[in-house]
Amino acid sequence: MPPVNCCHVLLQPLAKNVSSDIAGSVWATDMPGLITAVGTALLAVFAILTTIYAVRAFRKQSQEVRDQASMLELQSEQLTEDRKVNTEQIRVLKLQATELQESLDQREREARERRSAQASQVFVWEERTIVNAIGKLPEHTVTARVRNTSEQPVYDVCFSWHSGDAPLSQTRLAKPLMPGDPDRDSAPVPGGVDPAKFGATVIFRDRAEQWWRARPDGRLEELPPGSEPPHSW
Repeated sequence: MPPVNCCHVLLQPLAKNVSSDIAGSVWATDMPGLITAVGTALLAVFAILTTIYAVRAFRKQSQEVRDQASMLELQSEQLTEDRKVNTEQIRVLKLQATELQESLDQREREARERRSAQASQVFVWEERTIVNAIGKLPEHTVTARVRNTSEQPVYDVCFSWHSGDAPLSQTRLAKPLMPGDPDRDSAPVPGGVDPAKFGATVIFRDRAEQWWRARPDGRLEELPPGSEPPHSW
């Protein structure tokens, strides 16, 4: 029988071999489980990372949406304020346009009054007479009278006779009509002419070389250049 020490020496290598075989067998047996566990852990980590990224992305997107909403609100407020300002500017511009038009109208009236200052002091009126003779038709006669009440003479005074809108004849004075002076021209109503439509206007030129037409009803008309007698009636 061998000694105890010899048995211990003989059993030690055998124990190592058995231990190695057992460990290798265990390692080979747990390898799929280990791989599965590692894969599961990796999936869990990936899921966690994905969740974190999604949460961050959602927070960022939410912040961007809030920022856009705030910007839109500011823009809406700005547009509202701009509309108020534009409305006020339009109101002011309308007032200014009205005032400007009134000023222009006033200046035009004043200019027209200055232009017609002398002509408006030349007055024209008519006198109508009827002569009834036995056995004859009534004879109608119209006398047109003019008086210059201005302080300056008027020139080229012309009596323009007409029947309604139809011109008939013209009579021109030989000399200017001096301040305060009157003049007249008479004409019988031509046959076939309605006496109510027969009459005269007076055309003259003032000291500013402007031509005018004065009517018996008080109307005064400024004649454009080139429409002096005989071009105007």
